[in-house]
Amino acid sequence: MVSQLLSPTEIDHPPLTGQGTHETAPPSRRVLILTAEIGAGHTSTARALKRHLECEDELAQVDLAEPINDVPSFARLPHVYRFVTAYMPIIWAAFYYSRKLKMVRRLYGKFIRRRLRLAITQLRVEEYDTVVITYSMYCNCIDSFRQAGARTVVLVTDLFGGPHEWFASGADQYIVPTKQMVDMAEACKIDPERILLRRLPTLASDVEPRVTWNAHTALRILVIGGSEGLGPLRAAANGILRGRRNASVTVVCGNNQRLKRRLRRSAAFAEGYVEEVATTYQNYDLVVTKPGSVTVMELLHQNVPFVLLPGIPGIEAGNTRLLQRTRTPRIRSLREASLVTRHLVNHDLSLSCDGIQWLDILSKLRDSLPVDCVSIEEIAPVYRATKLRA
Repeated sequence: MVSQLLSPTEIDHPPLTGQGTHETAPPSRRVLILTAEIGAGHTSTARALKRHLECEDELAQVDLAEPINDVPSFARLPHVYRFVTAYMPIIWAAFYYSRKLKMVRRLYGKFIRRRLRLAITQLRVEEYDTVVITYSMYCNCIDSFRQAGARTVVLVTDLFGGPHEWFASGADQYIVPTKQMVDMAEACKIDPERILLRRLPTLASDVEPRVTWNAHTALRILVIGGSEGLGPLRAAANGILRGRRNASVTVVCGNNQRLKRRLRRSAAFAEGYVEEVATTYQNYDLVVTKPGSVTVMELLHQNVPFVLLPGIPGIEAGNTRLLQRTRTPRIRSLREASLVTRHLVNHDLSLSCDGIQWLDILSKLRDSLPVDCVSIEEIAPVYRATKLRA
């Protein structure tokens, strides 16, 4: 869960030393990270960033907040998002693509600012050095953060495409995870000096990447469809088991209890929602997943092979297009699941020629991504913290 928002004024003062004087210490940086539980990726990235910044600077105070939870009309947005993307994807796609029109974005932004005005005021932004945005909706409120005197940083959590709201003007820094998003930022007329290319922080950042293909007595496969268990997960699991008797398949159903019940009669292992599931990827030889940006980043970082399920229209379309261009295999039906695994992996669990080529392509994609994550100095420079304390 997101940590409770604490007032920076509640930080203890440093102890007195000597003749009643304070011990000299560097100014503690105060960072507020805004996120939203609309899809697990935003909160996962926010938590990973918090952990990363606190490791770099033990004196830093880093808080997480979800202001949409304080707006009655927005409080159910996570549930609405899950329902619409799961059962009415065409409606979601229409809403997503309509925001490419400047007039629609302007009206949408005005509506968001009006609804979030009170919640933003309650955040006490003026008591922080930096506000970091990890959910694009909050980019409509950049002017409010600047007026409160906070440095505003946008951390883009989409890899190969996303909503134009990410690049609303006015932020001090835009941190993007790929060259494709650099191009998108520049197309939105963001000053190149404000764009920073850095690796997307994930909760699996400390996991050592896998070196080689290491299947042993059974092909261990994880099938996952995000926090809501979306996509043809059951068909994928059954298709894999039909095509390979020496496969062990685990399906992470997330919050999809109906899917978990339907898998009871299957030979696959069914699990519910798994906290920090990315830290378990190394236990599998292959992951079958929809192309969510954070999941793809976690898999590439750990060098774990993966194939694709259909993604959410709009928000994951950019990832799907790029991964298709790299010829990453896709699974959309029971038959395709059976064919894909037999095509990539031999019966003795060694990689086929196509499997070797597939891993090479994923390795090149991984090497094209930035190595370094954003630093605490880039998020909240010391000189700024010193100036604000004066």
